[in-house]
Amino acid sequence: SNTFQNIDGLTITFNKAQASGTAPVTITTGVNNATTTANVQAFITAYNTLKTGLSKLIYPGNPTSGTAAGAFAADSGVRALHDRLVSLLRPAGSASLASFGIIASKDGTLELRADRLTAQLALTPNGLDKLIGSTSAAGANGIANELNTYLKSWNDVSSGQIGKRKAATEELQSTLGAREALIDKQYDVAYQRYLAQFTQLQNIQSVMNQNVSLFDALFGKDD
Repeated sequence: SNTFQNIDGLTITFNKAQASGTAPVTITTGVNNATTTANVQAFITAYNTLKTGLSKLIYPGNPTSGTAAGAFAADSGVRALHDRLVSLLRPAGSASLASFGIIASKDGTLELRADRLTAQLALTPNGLDKLIGSTSAAGANGIANELNTYLKSWNDVSSGQIGKRKAATEELQSTLGAREALIDKQYDVAYQRYLAQFTQLQNIQSVMNQNVSLFDALFGKDD
């Protein structure tokens, strides 16, 4: 065959023989830094979207400024989810996201220093693959795999925490709806009873007022 794949990730096809005396053919390979940078930025954007959303949900509120607390401010489970996502970005070992230019800002979101990423890739071309990993490869590892595994414990259709919480909330909502209907019925019964009693009292009062007027007319003293 005139197609060679001796170098991992590289396929070379020769279309003709080299003429005698011509300059040697040189093949140069290198890292596609533009694509790598774009993929890293996509990872950062996805993480920041999730991190920002969770931060809003567990925000404790600020009475001074009148800012309301998040919907899950008192929920330890959602807060643990938020904290676990942050800790998964700090894997054990010498390599770190910061060494590849992925820096945490003051609010906990990530930002990319492209120059540092390019410099580190020149030193360790496969370092970022080992650090972040892949969720699609067999036996995946790295940060991406850890994030994927943990998030599945929340969003898995059959056994995820979100599904379980949603089912429990719907059951509670159904129970509260039934209780609300019962209370409305009890209220209506009590209202009709008190309305009838009030109407009867009005009638009695009217009759008594007429009797008082009659008695005053019959037995009242002349001036």
